[in-house]
Amino acid sequence: AQANEDVHLADGVKEYWTYVNDPKQEFALFRQIGFWWFLGGNMSSAILQVMSNVQFAGPMIAEITGGNFALRGAKAAGQLAKAQADAIKMLTVSNNQFGDTFIDWTKAPPDLIDYIMQDMAGYLKQGQAAHEAGQVPGTENFGSKRKRAIRQFENSIIGGMFNTMEATSRLTSYIATMRTMQNSDGSVNAESLERARTLFEGDQLFQAAINRNGGVLTPQIVARYIIDDAFGVYSKLNRSAIMRNWGSLPALFQSYISQMFALMNRMLMKGRTPEQRAAGRRVFARQMLMIVLTG
Repeated sequence: AQANEDVHLADGVKEYWTYVNDPKQEFALFRQIGFWWFLGGNMSSAILQVMSNVQFAGPMIAEITGGNFALRGAKAAGQLAKAQADAIKMLTVSNNQFGDTFIDWTKAPPDLIDYIMQDMAGYLKQGQAAHEAGQVPGTENFGSKRKRAIRQFENSIIGGMFNTMEATSRLTSYIATMRTMQNSDGSVNAESLERARTLFEGDQLFQAAINRNGGVLTPQIVARYIIDDAFGVYSKLNRSAIMRNWGSLPALFQSYISQMFALMNRMLMKGRTPEQRAAGRRVFARQMLMIVLTG
């Protein structure tokens, strides 16, 4: 911005930086009331989290699956079904390590438990609802006894069901992606790795993750990226300008929708190479098919 003397870009970056780093959430009380009213303890809304696997993660996993093109969708569905079963085995009401999810993380599949524990806090247990409802993360034990009790009630009773299903769905996609990119002997599936590179090549966040890893692409990087793409990144970090300040009230719980539209737009319209554009459009076609089939 400075090199090009772009004043508007410089001002926009400063405004975004200030907004993201301010822990205060605008209209937090009204947004929390909205969460309690619309989603709090709502079984159907919680279960809908599973649809992200079917409609968005599944088509991407199918695209990076190696082997016969006609069988990729079936293979991806099989991996998701197996991963879902493993994730369900982790559910508990008594041995959960965190108050906002009813999951025993120590029961993760043995072949992936080390990876899951590494990515549990940043990718798998995001607490989407709390971010979107304007609750400041990490404040559960601050303030008076009454305020702490209310926050803990929100996390465990009101938000627990939603957060648990969200985390379970993220776990399902993560496990399925990791296994898709591994051979039966545990080695990396080179074909799946290259298919992932083709699909996501040119994305700056994807490339930055590779650069931080010394220029080496790994199944874990791909799994993290698919999780972020298929389920979204919440909190102030990824809230568009129209959804900030006064817009945060009518835009309550719209972050997911806006990010999924952005994902589909990238799959359909973007791509640096003909191969990438073709891969993206195959993902888009599968996404549209699953959205139509699942309503």
